Amino acid sequence: MDGQVLPVRLDDAARSGLPPTRADSHRTTRKKGGAGNVPKLSIVLDEEEQAELQVILVDRDGEAALNFLKEVVWAQVQAVRRKELRSHLEAGQG
Repeated sequence: MDGQVLPVRLDDAARSGLPPTRADSHRTTRKKGGAGNVPKLSIVLDEEEQAELQVILVDRDGEAALNFLKEVVWAQVQAVRRKELRSHLEAGQG
């Protein structure tokens, strides 16, 4: 698997045997649409990040999980938002 990037779905955590969290129950009851609707985006975890995530889940390490969300997941979310904003602004300058 040298350099291969595999998609990871967030619901894969549910299959790991961990109990559902409050966030999981919210995700299943959330209504679609509405004024505050944010478009979906995809994140990519490389092999090392996937291994790190698996260790966090197995160890149930809350501090490491929060750091992973901030440094890996949130960083990707912010990068996508910046790119979309930049594209929107550039389109308006034409």
